Amino acid sequence: MIDEQQFAASVERERRAQRRDALLLWALASLLFVKPAHALLGLIGLPVDVRWPLAWVAAPLATALVYAAVVGVSGMASGLVLNILHPGRGGKAAPPGYSHAEALAAAGRMREAEIAFEALHAERGDRVDVLHAEIAWQLKPGGSVERAKTLLQRLRKAAGATRADELYATQRLIDLYLGPLRDPDRAMSELRRIIQQFPGTRDAEGAQTALATLREQAGREVPVAPDVSRGTDPTPPSSSQS
Repeated sequence: MIDEQQFAASVERERRAQRRDALLLWALASLLFVKPAHALLGLIGLPVDVRWPLAWVAAPLATALVYAAVVGVSGMASGLVLNILHPGRGGKAAPPGYSHAEALAAAGRMREAEIAFEALHAERGDRVDVLHAEIAWQLKPGGSVERAKTLLQRLRKAAGATRADELYATQRLIDLYLGPLRDPDRAMSELRRIIQQFPGTRDAEGAQTALATLREQAGREVPVAPDVSRGTDPTPPSSSQS
């Protein structure tokens, strides 16, 4: 569990750092724009005595306009590339703080990265692209298997999740249950989910084969269909499973 006070303090520190960095970059860029603004004002024939005051006013405005244009173009380009490479992630640009969270993970500071990622989820909900990013880090050496499991379960429930995302999450959960989590019963449950949710596909056929192998290893029969032997009505997979 994440300590709420530590979580809130970390989020606030990140926001302050982002505001400070943005202000410093804006001030530096404004200084760089002063001389070009002065030259441009000279080209349009303004008197020398008013060029510098106007240049100092125009430079910050020009910096803000350039920044807005860069952010807009970058967002559209990121969305286009993301949509091409990962059609299941909704084609949305990464939210502010996303790169910082990934940088923490890349540096091996997984606890801080987890808090930074969770801050993004808290602010904007469980975005599919952010979930995919953190899952990838948590599945690497040094990551948390339990955290990865939780994120994969959340990915299946995310508002923008597609069937491809559901299949990916379920397959990774099976890997975890058969691997480090050592829970073959849950692995078989996830295999049944694939069979039920993706009938007639190669994934379902592979799940059927894997399920048969696990049943043989366990030495017991595990039904593929929901168990209705107790007289209860079977619930459709789409509403009974998350």
